[in-house]
Amino acid sequence: VHNNLMISDKSIIKKFLPNLELKESFITTPDYLNYISNCINKAIDQADKLLLSGNSYLSPIYKIKDIFNNKPLNLNDIKLIEDEVNKIRTFKNNGQQ
Repeated sequence: VHNNLMISDKSIIKKFLPNLELKESFITTPDYLNYISNCINKAIDQADKLLLSGNSYLSPIYKIKDIFNNKPLNLNDIKLIEDEVNKIRTFKNNGQQ
C-alpha cells in the first residue's frame, strides 16, 4: 500500500536506496538480475515499514519491483531495470534523481 507521506530529507532516502553493484561484477545477466531483485525486495520491505513508499526518490525501487513481477523478463524489461538502477546510483552519489 503506497501512501503520500513525503520525506524530504535526502539522507534518509539514501539509507533506503540499495548500494547496487555494477552489472560487470556478475558473470551472467541472470545472476545480476537476481541480485537486483533481492536488493529491491529488501529496500521495499524497509521502506514499507517506515511508510516511505510514496516518496518520489524511492520510485525506482517500485518500478523495478513491478518489472520483476511480470516475469519472464524480455530485453526491454532488462533495459528498464538498468535505467532505474542508474537512477538509484545517481541519486545515491549526487542526491538527485
